[in-house]
Amino acid sequence: YISIIMLGISQKYFEEKEMNFQINSSDAIFLRNQRTIVLRRADFIKLHDYCQKKAPLRDFCLIRVPMKCGLRPGEIRRLRWNQIDFQGLTIRVMDSKKHRIRLVPMDPITAEYLMQLKGEAIEGWVIRRDIQRGLSVWKNRDAPLTYDSLNKVVKKWAKAAGCYTWKQMNLYLLRHFFAAHWAYVKRGNIHALSRILGHESVATTQVYLSKLVFYEDLQSEYRRLQSGPINGAMGQNSKFESPKIGNWFYDKWCRTCEHQATCRFIDEAMSSM
Repeated sequence: YISIIMLGISQKYFEEKEMNFQINSSDAIFLRNQRTIVLRRADFIKLHDYCQKKAPLRDFCLIRVPMKCGLRPGEIRRLRWNQIDFQGLTIRVMDSKKHRIRLVPMDPITAEYLMQLKGEAIEGWVIRRDIQRGLSVWKNRDAPLTYDSLNKVVKKWAKAAGCYTWKQMNLYLLRHFFAAHWAYVKRGNIHALSRILGHESVATTQVYLSKLVFYEDLQSEYRRLQSGPINGAMGQNSKFESPKIGNWFYDKWCRTCEHQATCRFIDEAMSSM
């Protein structure tokens, strides 16, 4: 009897949620996840350049690798040295969602920075704990860093670099920057991007990219369309001319003419040529 009562309560709960969804669609989880993510290209470039000069090599590699290779936070967190092929410029990434190996290309500059970070290390985590500051007795120095610790590192350097969106900066946004830069700036192949990101299909990548937009692109498009006068047909340098009122020819002949609509259509077509 208790299970039947609980089943009835759950059905009533979901019916009420469905009714609330019809009234207020913002309660739907799948709609909240489909929000548009506006990226400031200048913030990411500022973060990268500042860390290249000021940050330790470990923190700089933590920021550069997702910006140049598009790895997920979980994939960066559990990345080991034996997964990196420096000669072939390839990273053997364990997909954090499908739990299978995929090959991700790497540029020579990123490989050089990772080689400097590696030093004489043969195995272990690429992004390891900072043992110079000391560890508590209950922390294992061989364990990978947590997600919160990695995001705190990114936020710290974003704030130091003077990024406008430093509070929202995290490893996922660095991956989003890689995808948006590939698609919108470089105009790269979406099929190759889908393989690098580890998506199941190109349709998933299209939905993924549809939520990403650069703030600079929105700003330039707005300026292109709204920089002129209110009348969109006029250029920026053209003088505004008020419409002529009281045309005697129109008042005498055209106002009662049965071909008035046809004449107006021809005038609009000729003026648009």
